[in-house]
Amino acid sequence: METKYTEQFKDLGFTDNEIRIYLTLLRTGEMNAYGVSEKTGLHRGYVYDALKRMQEKNIVTITHKGKKKFFRAIKPDQLFELMQVKLENLRDIVPDLNKQVATEKEDTEVGIYTGKDAFKTMVVHVLESRKAPEKEPLLGVGINEAEFEEKIPIIAQKYFNMIKEKGLHDKLIIQTGTKPYPQAKNTEYRSLPYEYVSSSAIAVWSDRVAILTSGTPTTYISIKNQKIADTFRKQLTPLWKMAKHVKKT
Repeated sequence: METKYTEQFKDLGFTDNEIRIYLTLLRTGEMNAYGVSEKTGLHRGYVYDALKRMQEKNIVTITHKGKKKFFRAIKPDQLFELMQVKLENLRDIVPDLNKQVATEKEDTEVGIYTGKDAFKTMVVHVLESRKAPEKEPLLGVGINEAEFEEKIPIIAQKYFNMIKEKGLHDKLIIQTGTKPYPQAKNTEYRSLPYEYVSSSAIAVWSDRVAILTSGTPTTYISIKNQKIADTFRKQLTPLWKMAKHVKKT
């Protein structure tokens, strides 16, 4: 399957089959279900199911020619406008929905996310929660920014652009021998030997703590609590002070 646009389409709610069918129709033009099946290599039953969903989402249009149905993908500009309308409809009801949010009895929020999207979820949470100005930079240990760039390139680039635009800074402790990531212009690096750098990545900022475990499956633990964040920060600060400065090349 083509992967060039997969991440963007999935963020819009497309399934793998819907992505394949939409791009096929976009490039080929009007086709019946049999033609779509032949062109994509998908079983006709899967094609029918996907086309039905796409019709309900107004992603494809139908033309009847005799007894046959022919399908056509809406143009990219129309798709963009469709998503904008949905976003505006959601924005209209957000104030009312906010009034219905239950009052939190606890001042601690904990979330656990497991699987292939754990990396992505963590970076998205950091993107959404960091505001300028910050009292202190994000402080982290064991974070491999090059791995983020490899696994989630689009969101990783958004993150680097965001902290640059907002004037935010990161302070990361990396394992001795690890090279700083060149795209991270607003990141200061220091290094420690292997025994001081956990196999789990930890980041602390504001009232948040993020813990990302390695292995299979990857697990991301999100904690929102000022006291817990301060505790992690106090534990990481001595490591930062003893770590060696790393020059960017």
